[in-house]
Amino acid sequence: MNYRILLAKRYIKPPKGNKFQLFITLLSIGGIMVGVATLITVTSVMNGLHNDIKKKIIGVNAHMIITQGMTIPDSSIYVINKAIEEDDYLKDKITGITPFIFSKVMIRRKSLVDGVLLRGCDLNTAKDVTDISEKIIEGGFLTKPSHEGVYPVVMGIMLAEGMEVEIGDVFEIYSIMSSTITPIGPVPRIYKAEVVGIFDIGLYEYNSSWIFMNIEDVKNIMKMEDKVTGFQLSVKDVMSVRSITKRLQEKLGYSFIVQDWLSLNKNLFAALKLEKIVMTLVVFLIVVVAAFNIVSTLIMIVIQKTKEIGILRSIGLRKKDVMEIFMYQGTFMGIIGTLLGVMVGVLLCWGLGRYEFPIDTDVYIISSLPITIDYFDVMIIALASVLISFISTLYPAYRASKLVPVEAIRYE
Repeated sequence: MNYRILLAKRYIKPPKGNKFQLFITLLSIGGIMVGVATLITVTSVMNGLHNDIKKKIIGVNAHMIITQGMTIPDSSIYVINKAIEEDDYLKDKITGITPFIFSKVMIRRKSLVDGVLLRGCDLNTAKDVTDISEKIIEGGFLTKPSHEGVYPVVMGIMLAEGMEVEIGDVFEIYSIMSSTITPIGPVPRIYKAEVVGIFDIGLYEYNSSWIFMNIEDVKNIMKMEDKVTGFQLSVKDVMSVRSITKRLQEKLGYSFIVQDWLSLNKNLFAALKLEKIVMTLVVFLIVVVAAFNIVSTLIMIVIQKTKEIGILRSIGLRKKDVMEIFMYQGTFMGIIGTLLGVMVGVLLCWGLGRYEFPIDTDVYIISSLPITIDYFDVMIIALASVLISFISTLYPAYRASKLVPVEAIRYE
């Protein structure tokens, strides 16, 4: 074994009885370990949050939407399908299309009133584009109601709790779009609806304020007749949706507005990305602080080993060799702390992911802490930690190499 590496390993272990040096050494290694473990946990949580929100938003809102102002004729679906069929690229990439209606209405049950977002969907084609039917936790997806003369409705779990309704309960929907004009102004028409299903998407926004109805029932309530809000489309690869959107927009022309899930949720994902960067930088300071501990440890060891360094220099050890000894020592400490940090961080992420740490949905938009370990991120964190540890050795190693042999052993 290289004698420089051998000496570096020997210097890591303090002499017997020197508890203070042992404490400082363990503190340096522990600081690196805590910093790396925390950084891995934070990045995994942010990755999990990003992926979880993306998956849930895409599942409800599809990958692309086509609109034409406030409304679009439902016959436009033939124009869209024709444009897709004539283009082999679009035909291969797009897997489904369904019309939808989106509007705001007010609902009431007894003394409880709330404003909600009403989504009308086509029962025949909605399953090809969204997975809302798979999120039903009670009842069924727009099944036949048990009461006569009412519309079937699927409601978010938190909205159902707030309105104190269960499967089979009837409530009222108020629509200004089909209001009756009276001498005192427009009076909204009232429609009866029955809760036939309750869904849980996992996002507070949807669970607390969305209801789903059959698109034909919504047309009747909103008096839209042969119009819809737009069309939802699904694609094979959600990450290539930008190129598909651009291609379809060129085919349809600018009388249609084609948007993808990335542009529709641009602000949200930009905020998540910025938050991940900021949190990573803040937590990374823990590793930097731990690196300063390595500096102080090495300086202390250099002072303690002054006589030994002087003897080694006097028997022919070069300045470069002395410098390498302390660089190896500090780097070894960084590698040990990094390896321990990676193990602790991955284990902690595994535990948090397995037991689904709950989150207060009144504050956050998700119900549990999502964890996604990106091993590329783990590798980058580990390499950065070792690099910082190496850089922190340069000054103490340089100071050790500058010791003059005669001065180091003059009083020994």
